[in-house]
Amino acid sequence: MNINPALFNFVVAAYERLKNRGVALGGEAVHEFEVGYRYEEENNLPHLIDGTFVTSAGSMNDLLTDILNTTRS
Repeated sequence: MNINPALFNFVVAAYERLKNRGVALGGEAVHEFEVGYRYEEENNLPHLIDGTFVTSAGSMNDLLTDILNTTRS
């Protein structure tokens, strides 16, 4: 999903403020968000984004180039 970094960062800030105030949050989307949030905490990764694409597979540019090269007829 392509999401505006400002909108994503707003969701992170809202989530953190609500959790810090003890507001109960529920639902599938909240659960999925919390799984990612905990992963970031456990791996010392930032919660906020700046719009840069990264991957543990290496350079995003190299990855996309390889994908395009293997899918061309």
